[in-house]
Amino acid sequence: MISLGELLAGLPVIASQPDWQRIQCTGLVSDSRQVKQGDLLISRQPVRPSGQDWPLAQRAAIWQQMQTYLDQAATLGACAILLETDQPQQFAGFQGYTGAVPVLALADLGAQAGEIAQRFYQARQPVRLPAIAAVTGTNGKTTVCRLLAELVSLSGQAAALLGTTGNGILPHLQPATHTTPDALTLQALLHQFAVQGASAICLEASSHGLDQGRLNATPITVALFTNLSRDHLDYHPDETHYGEAKRRLFAWPGLQCAVVNADDPTSDFMLQAVRTGVTVWRYSSQPQQAGQMADFYVERAAFALDGARLVIRTPQGWLTVHSPLLGRFNVSNLLAAVAGGMALGLTLAQLQAAIPQLQGAPGRMQVIADPGRLLVVDYAHTPDAVTQVLTSLRPHVTGRLHCLLGCGGDRDRGKRPLMTQAALQGADRVWLTADNPRSEAVEAILQEMQQGLTDEQQAALAVETDRRQAIRQAVAALQPGDALIVAGKGHEDYQEINGVRHWFDDAIEVAAARD
Repeated sequence: MISLGELLAGLPVIASQPDWQRIQCTGLVSDSRQVKQGDLLISRQPVRPSGQDWPLAQRAAIWQQMQTYLDQAATLGACAILLETDQPQQFAGFQGYTGAVPVLALADLGAQAGEIAQRFYQARQPVRLPAIAAVTGTNGKTTVCRLLAELVSLSGQAAALLGTTGNGILPHLQPATHTTPDALTLQALLHQFAVQGASAICLEASSHGLDQGRLNATPITVALFTNLSRDHLDYHPDETHYGEAKRRLFAWPGLQCAVVNADDPTSDFMLQAVRTGVTVWRYSSQPQQAGQMADFYVERAAFALDGARLVIRTPQGWLTVHSPLLGRFNVSNLLAAVAGGMALGLTLAQLQAAIPQLQGAPGRMQVIADPGRLLVVDYAHTPDAVTQVLTSLRPHVTGRLHCLLGCGGDRDRGKRPLMTQAALQGADRVWLTADNPRSEAVEAILQEMQQGLTDEQQAALAVETDRRQAIRQAVAALQPGDALIVAGKGHEDYQEINGVRHWFDDAIEVAAARD
């Protein structure tokens, strides 16, 4: 329990009632429906696309709806309600609120919520947080984060994971609803992992999470960058803003080590934000990139169906290992994880022993066993990711390379024809089908995916609106030595259609089609 005065000390709070500082707080919630006796309801304005503001009429409607939240929270026993507003004249309307709880307001509450949550959990049970490594980038975040946590765990230490495929201390993960949780959930999980004895926490830092301040107050010591390509333009105004959101991670207070992919042309852009005194490590597929020597690179690589045999140069010496990970880009992901592991204190001997035991994230280049053919499920859902997975698989294939993919509804429409072009350029045969159509018609999405195709390209396509049927047709078409990549959904176990999530798991569907 902590008083509101202690919890909000030093913050420019506007209050509807005097003496609010003495009120005791027993919990934090962000949903008025979940309030329990003594909780502080922290109520942010609805998230809007970055760089945009709500129209005045819509803003008024939002504040009118807030009255309902106030009543609900008061009825359920909230000790107080903390609102987000930079409009004192709007808050004035709540100063006369006659409900049972005081109403407080704070400008830019999103940026402060992490600090407030951290104060609360430390007051309840003081604990030293483990070392925290954060991974950002368009593609590879989930895999690098998982590999880094596995390296720590396989070296005999408890490692926690926060990201797309689940949250928890390995191997016990709970499903995640967001790549980067909201600020209150994030700080609660970090504190929980510390209490449970984690020695390191590996988390995915999404552009949404960085832009909205969800990670604020999190003591990140190691930042890793994988790559940058077009994505999330349904949220960010443009690609520049998208990149700038990710770059915030490299200006983080207290950062000790920055690890960047020197093969990506935007790595220098990320490093421009790094402060003096932070260790910078570059990893690359080759010893030098743009005239600079890489700190981590592959001297030799031999690929086979069971993974790759690698000779890796590190600042601590050479690693000669067998990696069970499939694909060339997973070599890059492994380099990032090795660099992150060293930044967290792992030794060369620990890495040497752990790498052959890596499993990687589910739905990321996940192989479905099949004699004579290669069946792979992957989360690739951007043009660059599709290009990368196909390029990576090509050396493993003696026959034809097939690709099945779709595009999600209610998302960036501009990338739809680019996804098809990437698949056609990398595969011998392409199957277009549904992904998560959401509120859009599958036929309309598929039509946009086929914009600008030549007759020759159209001849290399097969189109099937039903994803299950498309998978069955694609698997049936494979010959010995062929490979199929089923892209887009990866670890997801549902298909969202008209607001309803129907059970659907690509890995299970591919296995069923194989049998």
